[in-house]
Amino acid sequence: MPEATLPVRPIRSLLRGLEVLAALAEGEGLTVTQAARAVRLPRTTTYRVLETLRNGGYVQRDEMDRYRQTGKSQSVVLVPTPQTGAPNA
Repeated sequence: MPEATLPVRPIRSLLRGLEVLAALAEGEGLTVTQAARAVRLPRTTTYRVLETLRNGGYVQRDEMDRYRQTGKSQSVVLVPTPQTGAPNA
């Protein structure tokens, strides 16, 4: 018997973090302001998201204050799915 699916309330902060990671994946690094524009979030919120990701090792900040993905974040995005064995990009 199929399991009934109830509406799930998404975790907004997780979605924001993933949106920021996706924006970083498209370029050669972004400043906080550039990332905030890309994901349409306030600069302060974007800064907190980026610093949280940096604290977890998912992004790094260079001497020009540009954030870039690390290998850790790229491996999360490109993990093969059990069903297909293909990356779930």
